[in-house]
Amino acid sequence: MENNSKSKLNFQIILSTIGVLVGIAGLTWQIYTKDEEKSVKIIKVQTPTHKIEFPKFEGQIQPYNESDFIANGKKCPNSQKFNDFMMENEGKIVYLDIWPYYTDEDLDRYDDKEDNVFGIDPLKGNYFTIFNEPFKFESGGNAYIIKGIDSGDLFVDGRGTARRIKGYVKILGFAGPNQGIMTATLKPVSLEAIEALKK
Repeated sequence: MENNSKSKLNFQIILSTIGVLVGIAGLTWQIYTKDEEKSVKIIKVQTPTHKIEFPKFEGQIQPYNESDFIANGKKCPNSQKFNDFMMENEGKIVYLDIWPYYTDEDLDRYDDKEDNVFGIDPLKGNYFTIFNEPFKFESGGNAYIIKGIDSGDLFVDGRGTARRIKGYVKILGFAGPNQGIMTATLKPVSLEAIEALKK
């Protein structure tokens, strides 16, 4: 009888031990599975779901000269559109492919070194003005100053046949108006920086 009760006691101890071990194994499995789910969720949250797109403006932004403008019926709708686009995207990086950024009249105006106190050189593209209506100062418009024009990958072709600016710039901000003209400060952005932002 004593052996029988010892056997039952041993059997109960073994069963209890097995029960405790199964319980610990089950609890460990649940904790491990929950931690795994959390790490998967964290990875999903940190992974970007979309590529960055930059606003862009491409096209002719003003006539090459006043006589062409008059010959074409005084039409150049992109002047106002370009100025509006730039103001709407203040503080952002934008892509530009624009021409002509200066007119024949601009060349004449800044050719006189005595009057050109700011050192503006249309051929370098460091400064240009786009009136909302070409050759109409009273229509208002924007002046654009490009800081560090040689520091980025901004393509500037100042030749008379091209007068083109192409590349990424950050619109740092606008000041003014001064006599109806707002002044924007732009800074070229390198292609490496753009590629890093797109990843």
